[in-house]
Amino acid sequence: MKVKRAYKVTFYLLLFGALFTFLKGLDYEEAIFIGIVLLLHKMSEKSFYRKSIPFNWLRTIAGLIIGFIGITIYVKLTHVIRSMQSGIITYSSLIIFIMIWQWSKLRITEDPRYEKLDEEKLAKFLEKYEGHYLTHLIYMKDKHLFWATSDKVVIVYKKSHHLIIALGDPIGDSTCFRAALAEFQQFINEYGYKAAFYQVSEKFLAIYHDLGYYFFKLGELAIINLTHFELTGSKYRDFRNVLSRFNRDGYAFEIFSSLPDHLFPVLKKVSDEWLEGRKEMGFSLGFFDKAYLEYSPIAIIKKVDTNEVIAFASIIPSYNHNQSASIDLMRFKKDVPNNTMTFLILNLLMNYKAEDYQTFNLGMATLANVGKTQNAHRSEKIAHLICQHGKRFYSFDGLRKYKDKFDPMWSARYLAYEKLTLLPTSLIEATLLIHSNKVKP
Repeated sequence: MKVKRAYKVTFYLLLFGALFTFLKGLDYEEAIFIGIVLLLHKMSEKSFYRKSIPFNWLRTIAGLIIGFIGITIYVKLTHVIRSMQSGIITYSSLIIFIMIWQWSKLRITEDPRYEKLDEEKLAKFLEKYEGHYLTHLIYMKDKHLFWATSDKVVIVYKKSHHLIIALGDPIGDSTCFRAALAEFQQFINEYGYKAAFYQVSEKFLAIYHDLGYYFFKLGELAIINLTHFELTGSKYRDFRNVLSRFNRDGYAFEIFSSLPDHLFPVLKKVSDEWLEGRKEMGFSLGFFDKAYLEYSPIAIIKKVDTNEVIAFASIIPSYNHNQSASIDLMRFKKDVPNNTMTFLILNLLMNYKAEDYQTFNLGMATLANVGKTQNAHRSEKIAHLICQHGKRFYSFDGLRKYKDKFDPMWSARYLAYEKLTLLPTSLIEATLLIHSNKVKP
């Protein structure tokens, strides 16, 4: 695995091995042989560049089993009692060595480049550079930031076992993305990690490709073009009916630029009722947390006569000079009128259109248009089969059809991963991150 410490340990084992072999009985042939190996090892010194590698139970257990088998064969061949004692001592030393090795190794979490969120630094950065639809999720404070190319680019990521899962494309000066990604690869490679980028856009696929990444289509984002969004014509008669019915029945839409203190406990009741005891998600999805929601505009639907809030949504900006925004949390009470969320979305679209925003993101339809063509990749065809036969667990097509009513532009999102064999692991680790949120509802 090309770890620097492994080079040093091997160097001294060979050095003392050659010395003691010679001193044991002037066995110069063995000493010369070990010396040649030592010389070859010295010549390969520059190949050892990693500071450490992640702990791997499978690799460790396999090493212990191989060590045990080797020592057992040695004892069986020699038929000497002292060999048995030496074998026990050697095997015990191996276990102790592995324990010390793991305990004393350098960790990526100790590297100064493994940075947490510095809000002041990020705020100044976002004043200078544009973000994207996932940028606001940094304020969940569950991720780390890698500042690259002299702080012109930032990569948002989270460590999960032996993988680093980055969220979306890099942020910052797009002309530096190639250099920033290479710098990021070098950083995590020093500690033996591989990278996967979750929800990358089509725009930069060529850069990922040139750096050796493979791709898996995760789904498509539903992007509403607000400059063309209108509710006129027979096509949108149903939408107009929804708006008039809710207004007639005494429901109103209201939006706040940030979360008011008095509104938080009201929204929490709505959120708890919606969750029904389910655990909050995270990583690529916002969660209901006061500290996080304070960064977001909040839209509500309320009954005018009683002032009862029946539904709400949090909105996340894209940090691109008020050109686009995205819907984040969408939650509602159990007994709400049909089309409550449609009423909420329509009001959001009209509100952001009035504020001269260009686009509004309704979120991703997972596995939408994945693996449907005859020559699609086998992995994506398998995902398509999961879509078809997993409807009773999750309505993949239903979510896309619902968002399709708003006539969006569909923008594909991909998983970019370093090695072809890492696809299953990358998907599993990304799923674990999304479902491992520690914030309690």
